[in-house]
Amino acid sequence: MSPVVAPEIRAIPERVVLTVTRRGMIDGTFMVAANQAFTALMQHLGRHGLMDAITGCLAICADDPSRVAPQDCRYIAGPILSRGMEDAVEGEFERTVVPAGRWAVFTHRGSYQGLGPAWHQIYSQWLPASGERHAGTAPVEVYLNAPDQVPEDQLLTEIQIPLL
Repeated sequence: MSPVVAPEIRAIPERVVLTVTRRGMIDGTFMVAANQAFTALMQHLGRHGLMDAITGCLAICADDPSRVAPQDCRYIAGPILSRGMEDAVEGEFERTVVPAGRWAVFTHRGSYQGLGPAWHQIYSQWLPASGERHAGTAPVEVYLNAPDQVPEDQLLTEIQIPLL
């Protein structure tokens, strides 16, 4: 496995997203939970006529799998909407704020199956050697394209780590 490439350090503004949570990490990935969460979100947005309001998608990776049992790890999926969020907040669908701040941004190219090893390298190699300190809030994955848009080897995902 190749070493993690140095990230881009960015000041990222606050992001407000409509979220739904699913639980469960299997074999080091959230593939099942992610599919369940985004399926529920897309159905919900479709019922509210908001599919055309999606400007991006992200996931909040709220739990450290070394501290939380894999089956209990939360995957919090959220489309970023240009309009209509207030109408879609109901039941399990919540308004969630990803705070503004300084973030280390790593770009992963390829299958979502490769995200687990990338996360591991970031936290086990890059962060300890970087001199940076984690801000203590949840890291985020931002999906720059989707499997229905590009071949699997061309998927682009940003892993964003909050820094002090």
